Amino acid sequence: NSTWPFVKFKSPGKYDVTLVTRNTFGFDSMVKKQYINIFSYCRPTVTYLEPDFGISKVIFNTINNPSPCGASPYTDYTSSISTILEVGGSYDFRISSIKPNSYSRKIWIDYNQDGIFNDTTELAASLTNSTLLTWGGTIKVSPAAIKGQTRMRIGVDVASGTNKPCG
Repeated sequence: NSTWPFVKFKSPGKYDVTLVTRNTFGFDSMVKKQYINIFSYCRPTVTYLEPDFGISKVIFNTINNPSPCGASPYTDYTSSISTILEVGGSYDFRISSIKPNSYSRKIWIDYNQDGIFNDTTELAASLTNSTLLTWGGTIKVSPAAIKGQTRMRIGVDVASGTNKPCG
């Protein structure tokens, strides 16, 4: 009986939604099957943590985020940093490091919002075996991207590493 109900899901899965409305003339309802999809994003596995190896700064659209290299195996900035992108839009990026190691770098965007970073359809940019301190380029948002909140993941590995978004 609330205009703005709050719902909290405790388990991943697909959930039906039923909307019921009432007024002096009667009531009506509508059911949307599997309308809400709750999932957890995977976490990448880091084999070893090396001081001064990794990402020192990310610039992408309105994001300008410095971070300490090699301080932690994985950092999730989802709750504190975001930007707005348009489907089909093009956006410049720069990924920086502080030491000229030989890196393999990849950027994934979960365009279909399914919680999986697909190497075929969601790999937005990649650079293999490079000693560039700053890697820059342009990401064009997939025309098939679903509108709404999603996630971007940036991975860095040694030049010969597989650099996977999960696992």
